[in-house]
Amino acid sequence: MTVIAAGLLLGGAGMAAAEVPHVATDIPPVHGLVARVMQGLGTPDLVVPPGASPHGYALRPSEAAVLERADLVVWVGEALTPWLERPIGSLAGGAHVMELLAVPETHLLAFREGATFEAHHHGEGGHGEDGHGDDGHEEHAEEDGHDGHGHDGGHGHDGDHAEEDGHGHEEAHADAHGHDHGGADPHAWLDPENAALWLGAIAAELGELDPENAAAYAANAEAGKAEIAAAAAEAAALLAPVEGRPFVVFHDAYHYFEAAFGAEAAGALSLGDAAEPGCQRPAAERRRQLVFRSEPRRAPRRQHRAHPTFRHCLSSMVRRRSCPAMQQAQAPMRGEAPHTVRPAHVVSLWPAAPRTRGPETIPKGPAMTQDPSFAVAPPVPVTLPVAGEEAVFPVGRIFCIGRNYAAHAAEMGHDSSREPPFFFMKPNTAVCPPGTDFTYPRHSSDVHHEVELVAAIGRGGSHIDAEHALAHVWGYGVGLDMTLRDIQATAKSMGRPWETAKAVDGSAPIGAIHPVARTGHPVAGRIALRVNGNLKQEGDLGQMIWSVPEMIAHISQSFTLRPGDLIMTGTPSGVGPVLMGDLLEGMVEGVGTVSVKIR
Repeated sequence: MTVIAAGLLLGGAGMAAAEVPHVATDIPPVHGLVARVMQGLGTPDLVVPPGASPHGYALRPSEAAVLERADLVVWVGEALTPWLERPIGSLAGGAHVMELLAVPETHLLAFREGATFEAHHHGEGGHGEDGHGDDGHEEHAEEDGHDGHGHDGGHGHDGDHAEEDGHGHEEAHADAHGHDHGGADPHAWLDPENAALWLGAIAAELGELDPENAAAYAANAEAGKAEIAAAAAEAAALLAPVEGRPFVVFHDAYHYFEAAFGAEAAGALSLGDAAEPGCQRPAAERRRQLVFRSEPRRAPRRQHRAHPTFRHCLSSMVRRRSCPAMQQAQAPMRGEAPHTVRPAHVVSLWPAAPRTRGPETIPKGPAMTQDPSFAVAPPVPVTLPVAGEEAVFPVGRIFCIGRNYAAHAAEMGHDSSREPPFFFMKPNTAVCPPGTDFTYPRHSSDVHHEVELVAAIGRGGSHIDAEHALAHVWGYGVGLDMTLRDIQATAKSMGRPWETAKAVDGSAPIGAIHPVARTGHPVAGRIALRVNGNLKQEGDLGQMIWSVPEMIAHISQSFTLRPGDLIMTGTPSGVGPVLMGDLLEGMVEGVGTVSVKIR
């Protein structure tokens, strides 16, 4: 699949000033919008991780802490996350709260009822003179008295469905969605006009809290609007071949996307987010020739599905073959073969949440999955950006060599001669991706910085000889080995492993990976680190005791290297402690940079 990313979030920089507000966001699409507005100034935090259902979620301590320190909370609203209203009130009581569904001029659509949908007319392009005005929308707004959003508190999930408890259709339909259908559909971020509108509103809110950077917030929002407009135009072009063709969605969560691009669904396989479809419903939809699928082929009962982004909406128009009734539903009608849009291109109309793990943006442990073929949820893929490309580099294991610069070995009190190399490892959960702060571990009082060249493996193998080792390197980057020196000293004195000092969450801030085609294989060049602008570490790659090919040869004698593995190649002298609030900036000549804020 070719990915055409018009994403707005390319990785925000660290905090520019201590007074930049701490912002908490509810779901990944909202996090992406706020991150675009704050780009270059700060990074928002995410409460509900990617893959988790926003309808019902139990906060982890780290996520509760996000709300506690927030100066501003930006959320879609109670209609999407009814459970979040109480934590916001109790944990973020002193924070400003911005409900996006309440932003003036937001286009709102009413929920559609039943498994099949009546045609809705929203004007040309989904936003004609009548806007999104379903006849029932104003009535719902007046009844609920909530600025047209129609919240009435009846949004809770009980996990039960009509087929389990014998409820009638209407009650089961409301329960399955987790929303009261008397109000507006909360999936409003799938409308590019709403996304652009919300960018401006977010910038205005941040500007009031942080007047010094108000102009920067506004400029970022305008740039984001332009990016959304360009991506929306591309999406419209991609969908043009199937305009007016009927298709079926897995569940009714795409109404805004459909209305915006004139491609409205004929029905849904599932009554709601939490309902499991049966084979009978597709049979009743015999004349529907397209299935718009963004969900797994079969989801276990009582497990909610994460909400879609534009990426899902465009990438998943494929034919479904999960049961005989579905195959029958897709049979050619009137001698016409079913039309399928193959997932050749994906357009992202706004940034998704970072796919890499950070100590605060991604909770400890795996994210939720909907794939029933796994006994437990598999971990979220960890990736790093590739410089100048839309593709990302998947991170596997991180191998680290110890004492590979003579001057550093000497400053640590060890023999600086060419002794046999030794290695330790970090898990990929140690990755602290660009734009993510490093959280100072509470159980340490002496965390040190170590800047290093990082080699990224693109071709696997075992027992690799040094002469051919560089053929296995895909690219290079710059990283930091954040070391809990006091914990390490204790481990050394007791003859214990170093993992508790070297492998903690976020202990490997790493910048973008640069392909070898651009950097070559560096054997010499300046490597340095500044803390708050002051030079702390400096050396030359030519001072490494063991070269990259030699390291690959040694590691591959014990471990089969795999694509995605990283090798941190050691640090020059000058390592030292960091403090909360410090800004670390590392570089390797001819390769790239890394920067991270300590908080």
